[in-house]
Amino acid sequence: MKKERYYRAIELNNRFYWRKMNELPAPAAFIDELGTSVEKTCGRSIKEVIDHMKIKLHLQNRYFEITKRQCRKLKIHIQPDTTDNPFHHLLFDKKTKRELTNSQAAYLADNAWAVYDDREDIVLPVRYTV
Repeated sequence: MKKERYYRAIELNNRFYWRKMNELPAPAAFIDELGTSVEKTCGRSIKEVIDHMKIKLHLQNRYFEITKRQCRKLKIHIQPDTTDNPFHHLLFDKKTKRELTNSQAAYLADNAWAVYDDREDIVLPVRYTV
């Protein structure tokens, strides 16, 4: 059985979402009071997931992969969104059911895999780490 993965698009032109010369995401890129928006794989390939996300996103983004295991380790609650998109999910702090804590967001920023970059229009073969 394949491990379930989630993908987060981070806008490349928002300086608050990046550190280290736009190479690494900042924790702020994973904090949203309405829930951190992610797309669930649901058996699709990375390319299929990214292509689906691009339909709604009109800015240049870098896409990061987060695993369900990482979320469990951090006690992050993964909730399906109530929109008409069955792949869209929201990440919340499990205890408060609110936005992720600073430490949860920092962990995701440090450990999420960069998988695609709109500027280069390629699937990235490397993992960005601190």
